[in-house]
Amino acid sequence: MKQREEWWKGSKFLQVDSLVCFVSSNGKIIFLSVCNPILPFHGRKDSHSDDNSRSDDIPSLFRQANRASVLLSLAEYKAEDAVWIGTHTAPSKTRQSLVEFPGVLLPSFQPTLQALQDMRRKLSLPFAEIVAPDSQTSAAIIKPPAYATKRGFSFNLDVLSGVPLTLTPGQSFDFTKLDGGSTLDEAQQFAVIQALSTGLALIQGPPGTGKSYTGVAIIKALLHNRKAADLGPIICAHDPNLICFKISLSIM
Repeated sequence: MKQREEWWKGSKFLQVDSLVCFVSSNGKIIFLSVCNPILPFHGRKDSHSDDNSRSDDIPSLFRQANRASVLLSLAEYKAEDAVWIGTHTAPSKTRQSLVEFPGVLLPSFQPTLQALQDMRRKLSLPFAEIVAPDSQTSAAIIKPPAYATKRGFSFNLDVLSGVPLTLTPGQSFDFTKLDGGSTLDEAQQFAVIQALSTGLALIQGPPGTGKSYTGVAIIKALLHNRKAADLGPIICAHDPNLICFKISLSIM
C-alpha cells in the first residue's frame, strides 16, 4: 500500500479541487471536482463500527489493492445531473469514463467563468459602449463613473494637493493648485484627474515614468472620498503581485 500511496502522490492525479469530466458512452457529460474525502467523515460517531471499518468507508486512491475511489461533487449543481448520476452510475454494460484536466483547479477560475456565463445569458458586457460600441464611425464617449454623477458630489483632493481643492467631473479644474502642493509631475497630474473623471481609464508609458506612483495617487484619492462616494471594495491587480505589494505599502 505504501508504494501505491507514493505513486498517487507523486503523480499528482486527482488532487483535491481538480476538475474532472464524467463521460458516458450514451453522450452524457457532467463536470465535477475532486473533494477532500476526509471532511464528510470527520467527527462522525458510530458506536457499532471500529476504526478499520470507518477507514474503509472513506474514498481512497491507494488504500485498496484492487480499486481506487475518489469523492466528487458537481462543479455546477443541476438537479437533472444529480438524478442522472443516481440512476445511471450503477454497474452496467454502458461504458463510462472519468477524464481529468491536469493542473486545472476549479476554484482558480470558477468565479471568472461564472461571470462570463452570466454576461452571456444576460447579454451584458461591462463597458460595452466603450469596448464594443454600436457605431464604428464615431469615437466612444467615456462618461464619468456613476458615483461621481450624484447631485452635489465632487472629489476632495486635499490629500494630493495639500490645500483645499475639489474636482467635479465635467467641469474645469484648477491644475495650478494641484501642481503647487503635489509631488506628481504634469503628465501624472493629468492622468490622475482623467482617471477620476472617467468610468474607464488607460494609463501607459515606458518603465520609470511613474505609472505605479500615479496609481497610488488615484487610490489615495478614492480612499479619501470613499465615504462621500459610497464606494465598495477597491481592487488592485497586477502581474507580478510584487507591484501590488509596493502600492499597498505606499498607501499605508
